[in-house]
Amino acid sequence: MPLSEEESQKMWQELLDAITPIFRKYTAVSTKTVQQPQQPQVERLQTVDDVKKNFPEDLESLLKFEETQNLIIIKPKAFLGSENFAKVAQIVRRIGGDYVSAGKQSHFRVPKKA
Repeated sequence: MPLSEEESQKMWQELLDAITPIFRKYTAVSTKTVQQPQQPQVERLQTVDDVKKNFPEDLESLLKFEETQNLIIIKPKAFLGSENFAKVAQIVRRIGGDYVSAGKQSHFRVPKKA
């Protein structure tokens, strides 16, 4: 015989009431054991040379590297083509940078703080 809506809700509420304290105890214990003190991060500034080291010579020769106060700007010397663009974009993302699409002023940028 199927349960009425009221009986079904009561059954689910009893189940929820029974497991909630167990869940709270488990999550409270696990967060205490998983959390670790945060280590202070040493702030390191990247230089143009640090960034260039990530590129193979064939790609590096296709790019201009400029340094601003907070960023390393990477611009193509000429049209890269889709394959080289993808390679450059992958390297830039791996070292914490991104691509700025701005028409002829498009460029890659990498924050100096690593």
